[in-house]
Amino acid sequence: MLNLRIRLYEGALVELEGHRGPLTAVQCPQHPAQFEISGYLYDVCGRSKLPRSKAPKILMVYSPGCRLLKTA
Repeated sequence: MLNLRIRLYEGALVELEGHRGPLTAVQCPQHPAQFEISGYLYDVCGRSKLPRSKAPKILMVYSPGCRLLKTA
């Protein structure tokens, strides 16, 4: 299995484990290397600031040119 590293960026569309549809990553103004996604904090590499059992895993980060056509 290939393990790719992710990099979050302002406005990134991401999918979190247990959440419906893509969510938007918002860069924290006080800490530019931190991003808030659905109330959870992640670093630029997608690692949670909480213990693994508390924060959902990032399943996918859509590429910058990706357009969402339809949600289920």
